This record gives sequence, structure tokens and C-alpha cells, in this order.
Amino acid sequence: MDVGDICCHDQFYQDANGQLRPKYFLVPARTAQGDVIARLLTSRYREFRPVDPPCHHGDPYPGFYFGVLGGPLTRESWLDLRPFDDLDVDAAAIGFPKD
Repeated sequence: MDVGDICCHDQFYQDANGQLRPKYFLVPARTAQGDVIARLLTSRYREFRPVDPPCHHGDPYPGFYFGVLGGPLTRESWLDLRPFDDLDVDAAAIGFPKD
């Protein structure tokens, strides 16, 4: 995965019915050790995520508005700037297919 890639983990979370669901990520950077830093892409919570200005640092969700990215991402999308654990390169390669 390279910086700028949009990747899909096809079994990222379990929905209310117990089915594994996909989630898309953007790779904005890598650590000095080569680990992947990823941030979630989301189309949810539009009422909390402004489109103008596109970069929002406030509560409750800091993010950046991208609009409709295309391909399988057919809804307005935001980059969720809240951090989560960085991804190990070896583990991240599994389940993140590159088209």
C-alpha cells in the first residue's frame, strides 16, 4: 500500500446481524518503520460533518470532505481524522486488495 491509496478491508467490522462488512481506508502516510497509517473513509453522520469548509477540526468528528470519490464509493465521503491503531505492513496487506 502506497501513500494516497484507497484500500478496502472486506471484513473490517461485524454488523448487528453478525455479518462481516467492508470498510474503506485512505493511506495518508507511513511511519519511519514502514508501518501503514490509515484513516477511515465514511459517508455517515453528514449532519456532523460539514462540506464547506472541507476541513473540519471541531466536535464531534474532525474530518475532511472529499465529495463523491467514484468507483464503489458512490456517496459523499469524508476522511475521519480520528486516529486508530496504525496498521502493520504485513497484516495490512491481508484483506486490503489493490486493484
